[in-house]
Amino acid sequence: MIHRNPLVTLRLKEIRHRERDATPGPWVIQEKTLEKGVKDKMVTTAWLSLRTQFPEPILCVTQSMNQATLWMSDADAEFIVHARDDLPDLMASLQLFGHRVVYNALMRSLQAGQHSPEDQKVLEKAIELCWQIIQSMPSVL
Repeated sequence: MIHRNPLVTLRLKEIRHRERDATPGPWVIQEKTLEKGVKDKMVTTAWLSLRTQFPEPILCVTQSMNQATLWMSDADAEFIVHARDDLPDLMASLQLFGHRVVYNALMRSLQAGQHSPEDQKVLEKAIELCWQIIQSMPSVL
């Protein structure tokens, strides 16, 4: 049994909290050209708001008179700002979890026994290799 926790419980709770507080998705990018070639670029929900019957704005960048205006909710800003760190950590945790599943399956097969000597050696080598991969993975968080 491996006793390495890829995402500390507190860190995972923080990620869940940010995801829960952010505007529900899916999100899409919308771009409109306004008068005189002024561009309005928004990230919005892909679904229509029950309140307005339009996509719910999440992030809006409006350019007019050589000025850009940016607005978004604090919760969506927190979600976006942390995504750069949260996603790689979650992906590494999933990868480590996959290796742990394979390792545990190999161990159960070895413990079940009834293998030919050749199969036993292959299985032991696979377990050793899998364990080396798990140990060589960088610590997440």
